[in-house]
Amino acid sequence: MTNATLTRDEADRIAAEYRAACRAKFGDDWQQPSDTTVLRWAMDEVAEYADAVAKFIATGERDEAAMFKEVSDVIYLLMQIESDDLRREAATVIRIPSRYAPFTNPTALEVYRAVHRDNLRRIETATIGPDGKIEKAKDYDKSALMREIEGIVK
Repeated sequence: MTNATLTRDEADRIAAEYRAACRAKFGDDWQQPSDTTVLRWAMDEVAEYADAVAKFIATGERDEAAMFKEVSDVIYLLMQIESDDLRREAATVIRIPSRYAPFTNPTALEVYRAVHRDNLRRIETATIGPDGKIEKAKDYDKSALMREIEGIVK
């Protein structure tokens, strides 16, 4: 495993790869969602992270893989925001625990890259929903990604 953490250049490259894959798959049917739409999706992922934290508080069982994945999803979406000012403001308001952030933790970087690879694979069989969001294929297997993440965080 590398000791590196996510750099701004790599985050920009990954965001550009994702957008290019969407354009290649869907052509003119896909438009970059507005920054506020992407931010709303990121907030949905924040809620999923909060659910994982609430479960940990209630049961004492920490699902590290789920926590890493949800934070990676939040950051992945934040990096899709084109406005530097809005992205910075959102990152300031949404407190990312450094333990799960690819900017500070090499393990989190590997999870972030796994999420990116999974997103690129998912696009191959995805469709576009009425809100412009990429919709997973019905047979999408999220458990494969979770197994990969579990292998990274153990």
